[in-house]
Amino acid sequence: MKVETREITCIICPVGCRARVSLRNGEVLEIQNLECPRGKEYILQEMKAPMRDFFTTVRVANAQTQVLPVRSTGPVPKARLKECVLELVKIRVEAPVRLGDVIVENILGLGINIVATRDIVKQD
Repeated sequence: MKVETREITCIICPVGCRARVSLRNGEVLEIQNLECPRGKEYILQEMKAPMRDFFTTVRVANAQTQVLPVRSTGPVPKARLKECVLELVKIRVEAPVRLGDVIVENILGLGINIVATRDIVKQD
């Protein structure tokens, strides 16, 4: 079986190590070039099932602004980010909105909510 090598930039700390990962059949054999132990866990997760924190905006009605910034309450599988965006394009919330309000509960059945990241007052 052939060994595959990939380079991944670790984002856990400001150093940004360029890790060299050796794989065989998708299994990690070795990780090189990490300066701290926290990077190993990140690299293993990234190889197995990459996840991303998710931030975007949704449309809002009856407010001074037309968009509401939102975020996920947990990391979203990288492969499902586009699906999340396509779901949120359909959303239009009514002002007022409070910081932390759940905008979409259990998006895509992932067990993750989409919440408001700021207050939006209703326009008079």
